[in-house]
This record gives sequence, C-alpha cells and structure tokens, in this order.
Amino acid sequence: MTIVGASSGLMMTSSFADEFLDSDFEESDTFPELDPGITSMEDTEFNKDNPEDSLSRLSLGGFLKFRTEYGYNRDHKKLSRVETALFLESDYKINDNLKFRGTLNAFYDFAYGIESRDEFLQETLDDNEYDVVIKELFLDGKLSNRLSIKAGRQVVVFGESEYARILDVINPRDLTRPGLISIEDARLPVGVIRLSYFSDNWLFDAATTHEHPGSDINGAGSDFDYYASIRRPGITILNEKRGKSGFRSPGFALRAKKSFNGGDISFVAANTYDDQPYLTIKALTASGLVLQPRYDKYRTLGMSGNLVKGPILFKFEGAFQNKIKLMRNDILKKINANVPFAEIKTTRESDRIALMTGIEYTGITNLRINFEVETTHILDYEHYLSDEQNEYRAYTQATYSMMHNTLEFEMLWVYFHPGDGNILRLTTEYDLFDGLSILAGAAFYQSRSDASTIFPYNNQDRIFLQMKYSF
Repeated sequence: MTIVGASSGLMMTSSFADEFLDSDFEESDTFPELDPGITSMEDTEFNKDNPEDSLSRLSLGGFLKFRTEYGYNRDHKKLSRVETALFLESDYKINDNLKFRGTLNAFYDFAYGIESRDEFLQETLDDNEYDVVIKELFLDGKLSNRLSIKAGRQVVVFGESEYARILDVINPRDLTRPGLISIEDARLPVGVIRLSYFSDNWLFDAATTHEHPGSDINGAGSDFDYYASIRRPGITILNEKRGKSGFRSPGFALRAKKSFNGGDISFVAANTYDDQPYLTIKALTASGLVLQPRYDKYRTLGMSGNLVKGPILFKFEGAFQNKIKLMRNDILKKINANVPFAEIKTTRESDRIALMTGIEYTGITNLRINFEVETTHILDYEHYLSDEQNEYRAYTQATYSMMHNTLEFEMLWVYFHPGDGNILRLTTEYDLFDGLSILAGAAFYQSRSDASTIFPYNNQDRIFLQMKYSF
C-alpha cells in the first residue's frame, strides 16, 4: 500500500533535447561556466594549481529535522515518534559533461526508548529506531549532445501519477507510514544504469536495475504493521527474502516518450520487481505456520500521457501487468484439511489491467487541486484470491499558499474500495524565516470493514509537529 502526496508544476512541454541541456546540466553560481574544451578531469588544472576552482564546483546542502507524532486514540504507546533526522546532499560538477551526486540520511527515534522496548521485535527496532543510509549515489554524464548515461543509486520516474505505481515500476517504496510520507521520500533509490537518447521531440530511455532491496515495511508491534491483519497465534513471519542484486538477475524498463505542443505521450515496457511482497510457506511445525515475505518480478506493458488545456492538466496511465503474484485466501483451509505441505500454494500468478486518470487544476492563484482515480481488474480471477477482482482508489490533494508563500495549507484524502477505507491528512506549514519552517497537522484513518487494506489502522489517528532547518 502506497499513499503519498507531492507537488508538481503545470507547464507546457518542449523538446527533450532542450530539456536535457537546460535542466540536467544547467549552469549556476555553484557550477560556473567551464571552458568548452575541457572534457575530463585530467584536462583541468583546478585539482593542481587552483583548489578554489575545485571547491566552486562542489555544492553541499541538506536539512536537520525534528518530528513528533502523538496517537491520541491508542490505549498505550501514544507517543509514536520522537525523531531527529539529518539529510545531507552533495553535487560535484567534474566537467561540462559529467557530474556526481550523493545523498545521505540518518535518523534516531527516541520514542522506542521512551516507550516499552519489550513490545517490539528486534527487526522492528533495527529498521525504525535508528539508521544511517546512503540514498542517492550516482554519476550523470553526457556522452554526446543526444546521448546521456546515469549510473548508480538513483530514482527513475516513469508515468504521470503522483500516487499510483502503474508505470512507475523501477523504485520500491517506503510503505511504513501510509498517508504520512510524500512521494519524494517514498521512492527508494536503487542501483540503476540508465541510458537516454534524445531525437527531436522523442526521448528514449533504457534502464537496468541491479539492486532489489524490496520496499520498506513495518514489523510486529509498530503502528503500521504491514501484516497486522494476519498476525495471530500459530503464525510466524520471518524477515523478507530480497531479490537478487548485481548482474545475475537484473530488471529492465524501456520507455519511448514523445513531446508535442501542450503535452506528451509515453510507451513503457518493463520486467521489474513488485514493490509489495508476497508470503511463502517456509515451514510447518508443531508450533504453527512459518511464513516468509519474498519479492518477484512481473511484466508491464503500458502507456501514459498528459495534455494541458488552460489551467487544467489532464493525465492518464494504463498498463497490462503479466504474471503478477497475488495471495490466496485458502491457505489455512488446506492446512486444516491435511493437504500435504508440498502441495500448498500461497500465491497464484495472474494477469491484471491497471488504469489511472486524473486532472490537476491551477486556475486560482496560489491554489492547486489534484484528483486521480486508480482502478485494477484481474483478468483471470478466481474466488480463492485475497484481492477483489475490481479494486479502486481515489486521491484528492489540495494545497493553498498565502503571505508570499510563507504559509501553506494542504489536504490529502485517499479513498479505498473495497472496504470503504479513508485516510485524511491535514497540514499547515509556516516559514518562520529563511531556512526554518514549522509544520503541524493531523491524520485520520477509518474503514467500514476488514475488506479494506487500512482496516488494521483504524486506531492510528494522530497529530504531529515538525520543525525543519534547511542549509
């Protein structure tokens, strides 16, 4: 389950060659104009005789953030987050044709020390109490005026949706806090080699993925335990089994994107890992059933596009998803019927159609409204599948800024069917002064039946406060 929000501008689309030259290698005060004859580090003198020139090509930044969350509906452990986080980013322009980028994120959540640590699994503490991780780490280079390469840990965005993962199939997601994580933070960088070729108004992308860590999910005891709906005595869920990394079993994604006056259209083919794990039976013992989450590949063939008409952006995505693993709901029934362990299957490979349509409106000054509807249809449906044959979600996001953009209000509402599930998030953010902002908000979780994926989170309503200093 991925519930995220983001902001995007509304603009006319120009040729991709111009977009590449103007955005990916835009000159700035940080990266001053270089001698066009310089093509490599060996040709430059700044490493030897002019160290100040070397420093001028380096950009450093980041932020320090403090966030606390209070689950007022919980019987205990109401203080669910007291987190301090540090984010660092660095860009280094080696020459006109090559640059380096790296980002690092570190955090420590004091809530686990304040509350009872004994109620959490060690894996939950390992994943959520503290961590230091290198997020992005890549080289971005121009091989010619029409060909570029980007290699390393990165985020590669395909598709038009700000919420649904239909054609945005390369990066796994952070699924630990549904409704509370923005799309920028939800996509997890992975090792990718990406080639891009620009031809007039066409952009061609070929990407291979060589790192498959899976999505971030929460374990037992956490507020948003990913498997809360199936945890019960007699069922043990092990740590996830990750996909193969390196060059042994790479994923791939191809895209052809055509730009025209007022919009663009894209065609995508991919064979990548699903961002949501499925469960396999690891063992059947006297004490119960032992399950293990795993990830597997599925194939995607689809298209997307957008069109600007005045203050309205129309967008769509559609895909045929082949051999995607869906969970079965008859596992315990077969175990109770003494079906041999080796004959019990936890999943079934199915084909699925996924569609998204949406609009974005910016016709009122300082107001942006984004609305999307995502639907999925299982083509070869069987009654023993845990998913419904037809499911859909609706996303509504509205942001309004005032006082010269120093004060912003935001609403995000996500509706789930089946189960009539709802997530509503309300936030207010104020820039106290340059670099320092304060954000306050509340999130509400409600569903009518256990058919909803968010039913286990009905008591997770919370208020939160955040202070952030950017440098």
